[in-house]
Amino acid sequence: MRARHLVAILAALAMQAALGQRTRPAGGDLSGRIHDAVRALPSVNAEVTEAQRTEGGKACALYRAAYAQRSEMGGYSRTELGLLGLHAGFAAGDAEVMLSGAKLLHREAARSKLEEYSAYALTWAGIFAGDPASARAGLERLMRRPSKSKLHAWARQMEKIAEECDQPISLALALPGGRTANLTALRGKVVVIEIGASRCPPWVNALPGLKAFHAARAEDPDFFMFGISLDERAADARRTVAEHDVPWPVGVAPVLREKFHGKGAPHVAVISPRGRVLWQGHPVAKGMLAMTTDFARREAGRLAGGPTTASSRAAPATRAGASPPPSPAARTEAEAEAKLNLAETYRKAGMPAKARSLLREVLETYPRTSAAAKAREALKDLP
Repeated sequence: MRARHLVAILAALAMQAALGQRTRPAGGDLSGRIHDAVRALPSVNAEVTEAQRTEGGKACALYRAAYAQRSEMGGYSRTELGLLGLHAGFAAGDAEVMLSGAKLLHREAARSKLEEYSAYALTWAGIFAGDPASARAGLERLMRRPSKSKLHAWARQMEKIAEECDQPISLALALPGGRTANLTALRGKVVVIEIGASRCPPWVNALPGLKAFHAARAEDPDFFMFGISLDERAADARRTVAEHDVPWPVGVAPVLREKFHGKGAPHVAVISPRGRVLWQGHPVAKGMLAMTTDFARREAGRLAGGPTTASSRAAPATRAGASPPPSPAARTEAEAEAKLNLAETYRKAGMPAKARSLLREVLETYPRTSAAAKAREALKDLP
């Protein structure tokens, strides 16, 4: 099911969820603060701005304080409290608060106009928090809809993910340059894995969208993306990666498709900072890919206690099972080359200003690398 269709369905539900048509309720300052906070937060499936992420963190604290008083609230106020926890947790990347709010909302919204939205939100909250029982409860409600409905179809597609959402996935893959992508060593980051093959036109067709997705997040130290080629010969994979300027590292391991239930190409999986699969599917579902990845990025930042420093970015490489750290010179060359590749991705994505900024950074920060000479030439070709 295409993500835009699901978003369209949920847009009306989210309007009801925000309760924007109602006036500030009577019943004391706490109810008023909850009401105002709900109106300021994005619903599940919406893009989250940095300002909303900050507000989400504050709203999580309000939710925790108010939750202890829920028995003293009326039904309407408890519904808003559930929305507060759900939306605050989603915006802040706090899966536990999101799940608590979703459960409360699901109880209070039964047989109301918010019932479908609450079931949809409970499914995501259960998956994000690693609670299969809650995720299944949301899916079961959605699967009571007519079998031809879009939400019913979506629920069927999510069954396997929900069933396994509490199980961390393990995977180690050799990457070019002597590196290793080890999911155990990458805990704390959001990892996106794409599966492709050289003789797969649908994968080639999906690459422009995947490149734009990667370019928008590649500078986030809490984000890492790599590919798995299903080619039998490494030479075929290397040629295809070079031919299509794939900016993320790609390793060759046809047997690893079994990690993703035998899915072929193209296929994408989003792994949470806790090592669990949050979503997997065809990259054409851009909304699902972006929403789950960006929630996981917010969660990773929150778990790290704030912006990740360069030193903490390197920390996973020292954990058990990871590749030995490269020499300082090799690391400098690799960093410069990565920025050069990212600049090229920005250029092809129609973002020349960002490409120019990165190329200048390569020249200024890594003047003695081979990438600097390439950056100098690339700047001449920019408009």
